[in-house]
Amino acid sequence: MASVNLTCSVCSADHPCDRCAACTRALRAAGHCITQSSRYDALRAAAVGTYGFDACVLPVARHEPALIDAASALLARTRVALLVEPGAPGVAALPEAFTVIETADWHGLTFPTDWVASTAATPPEPDHDTRVFAELSVPAADDTDVELARRRLKGMARRVQRELGAAGFPEDAKLDLLATLEDEIAWAKMSGVCFGLVLIHVAKKDGSSKADGMERLLGALGQHVERVVRASDIVTQGSDSVAVIVAEAAADQTGVATSRIKKAVRKALKEAAVLSSTVGRVTLGIAVYPTHGTTRAALLARAAASASQV
Repeated sequence: MASVNLTCSVCSADHPCDRCAACTRALRAAGHCITQSSRYDALRAAAVGTYGFDACVLPVARHEPALIDAASALLARTRVALLVEPGAPGVAALPEAFTVIETADWHGLTFPTDWVASTAATPPEPDHDTRVFAELSVPAADDTDVELARRRLKGMARRVQRELGAAGFPEDAKLDLLATLEDEIAWAKMSGVCFGLVLIHVAKKDGSSKADGMERLLGALGQHVERVVRASDIVTQGSDSVAVIVAEAAADQTGVATSRIKKAVRKALKEAAVLSSTVGRVTLGIAVYPTHGTTRAALLARAAASASQV
């Protein structure tokens, strides 16, 4: 199964056009996970290094050769299906992972999906601050023992976090969003469990330079969210986001947690109205491991692409 980003210039995930609906049906029938977004959002994410999908469907009109050049530069390591109009001029010097598909009447024809099959592309080189986890060959352990050990370690980390905050720090010690997400992925791979990711993003208002307002609002959001999640869940904070890792949760359980989190965020925004007026809109998106991806980049990309205003 691959995570496929279906992009379009004329529709959205809420109201897909006929072509996108047909593409979605075929790709889901082939067992792939689909996330729809605009072409702009996809290329912008690739430009800043946050594009984590395995494959991308990219429609290109006759008058958009620059779009092909941009995709070739930004998505060279991603499986891309370029949907071109019949009779369009030949496209030369494309990356090896690109496939050209002529746009057709997908009501009468089945959208091809074989181009996604070899999606196991070479992963990008890790950044200097990215930790790479090697899968070790270890003796099989009793499932109950593994579960108890994992819960003890998580509980210990949370307890240390609270004790650090109570030991004289001006505010609670915060878990780093990216590092915590990588740790959770490593745990999930070793123990064979799933988890949910709820990403709350606060956009900076144009022209605003008040970093303290952003920091205080993120702190307020985190405090309200802490009150409504389970003890086993983890609340983390980045420079412009608060994320909740919903432990051992499939899609339906993550959905239930998301409803509680959304109410807590709305309450926090209402109480911190002065702070919320200094920043842009607040959005919330979700992703589930391993349904929507098995890497940090894929999960964050899915959560960002599925985000909607709180």
